[in-house]
Amino acid sequence: MLEATGRYERALVEAAIDRVLPIIAVNPIHVPRYAQAVGKLAKTDAIDAKLIAEFAEVVQPRVIEYSDIHVICVKDLPTRRRQLMGRRTMELNRLKITGQAKPMWAPFCPLRRRPDDSGQKPTGRRTCVIQPEPLD
Repeated sequence: MLEATGRYERALVEAAIDRVLPIIAVNPIHVPRYAQAVGKLAKTDAIDAKLIAEFAEVVQPRVIEYSDIHVICVKDLPTRRRQLMGRRTMELNRLKITGQAKPMWAPFCPLRRRPDDSGQKPTGRRTCVIQPEPLD
């Protein structure tokens, strides 16, 4: 059992999965909350190791056995998408603040034409669509 801390645990989790060993990656908030509940507030590596072992014994978290490392990668995709969308939003906000009319990627994107019956002109907004490469 280990604390999941910012993907630093990933190499160990992958190694355990490759060797078909059961492994538990607990939420890093749960162990400190458990320590607070039992009144152990000191923070050293030795105390943390004992607390994690005690937490595992008392709480008995569910062992998650992944059949394949690809499952982990697929589960990471929504997190990565959320990160990229956040960066995109930050960049668009920065462009508004600096007064730039178009993002630097705008010349490579086609004009969006909304199919509507109003007969209005296209908005002039640009949309990039990335086509997935075919799998072999």
